[in-house]
Amino acid sequence: MDKITFLNYLEGELSRLPKVERDKIMYEYETKFFEAQNENKDDTELIHELGEPRSIAKKVYADLAIQDAESAPNFKNVLHAIMATLGLSFFNIFFIIIPFLIVALILLIVIVVGALMMLGPILSIVNIFIYGFHWVDLTNIIFSISFLGFGLMLLIAGLKLIEVSYKWVLKYLRWCIRLIRRSAE
Repeated sequence: MDKITFLNYLEGELSRLPKVERDKIMYEYETKFFEAQNENKDDTELIHELGEPRSIAKKVYADLAIQDAESAPNFKNVLHAIMATLGLSFFNIFFIIIPFLIVALILLIVIVVGALMMLGPILSIVNIFIYGFHWVDLTNIIFSISFLGFGLMLLIAGLKLIEVSYKWVLKYLRWCIRLIRRSAE
């Protein structure tokens, strides 16, 4: 593969990017070829060092997806960043999916338990209607209120953990991308 073929193939792989971004990246790679030519380096040697245009494009898309998730941290953007990073290598399936599923499971458990604990007062009210007022005593009321309070605390803690986990997941994805780049060099 020669320089022109490489650059054309890279531009084709980057076709989903906005023109301004694509032009910026293409200029960066054209500059690398120009600098290599000034150092009397062969184009094929530089192409071998740079890697396949498809893998370069995947790294660019993963970086942009992570940047989008950092600027607007919501579930859709974080999931898109995870999926873009997964495409970089087989290694990522184990080092991204498994930790993500563990974190998601823990957060789901905290939120579900918090929501279920908040049902205590509702169950008390239902029991009053089913069994009558003779069922009501002070301990049941205290337990219902404490379950409501503890459930609210768990629910709020779960929502705060989701917010914090977005940042942790994005930092972890950045670390994975750096690790892949180091291993490729």
